[in-house]
Amino acid sequence: MYISAAVKWTPEVEKHLRDLADQGALGTGGAELIGQIIGARAAGKTPADVAQKANLSLRTVRQLDSELGGQKAPHARPKFASVFISYGGPDEMFARKLYTALRDEGVEVFFFPESATPGQRLHRTMSDAVHNYDRILFICSRASLVRPGVLNELEQVLAREAREGGTELLMPVLIDDFVLREWSPERADLARQVRDRVAADFRSASSDVEFRKPLERVLGALSNETG
Repeated sequence: MYISAAVKWTPEVEKHLRDLADQGALGTGGAELIGQIIGARAAGKTPADVAQKANLSLRTVRQLDSELGGQKAPHARPKFASVFISYGGPDEMFARKLYTALRDEGVEVFFFPESATPGQRLHRTMSDAVHNYDRILFICSRASLVRPGVLNELEQVLAREAREGGTELLMPVLIDDFVLREWSPERADLARQVRDRVAADFRSASSDVEFRKPLERVLGALSNETG
């Protein structure tokens, strides 16, 4: 659920928000932040845009929406789960193409060059994204899987899955054969955890037509629609 533009800034709502702020639930500047959030939503911004506007994590935005549940009109469930794209710098071109394709289909995507908040610490930015988005698209390649930052994100995803009772959050994305045949990380369980999952296979996606086929499978996996 997201904060609706239909939320009315009434004295009752403001009192509720100030109570939450007094309890420390909203961090500093509680009521003012809600004003920013409502304004951003009214302008048609995505939840990620709202979080950046108010300098809040996406999880906090959703928590605030829940707190205001009795003050807003019903909101439809998003068509797709939100995603964080994890990749190494050398794979940025592919990651950007995937980001653009998903965004154009209406998926809420965290892609570092477009989504990160300037001035925020890098470690916090990536950790928040790993923990706040519904699914993690983990780009597997020779270039990415040897980078410490990428391995750290993988470890955080696996730890989150364990905390959430085995929820499947990680979706491997293949762009070469390295993860299947050669990857031998110091933690052998990392390779097993990735290889034991059905991957989105983009290894043959050299044209737009070939790219579309695995993209459709990804969209199907992200879909919140049933029946």
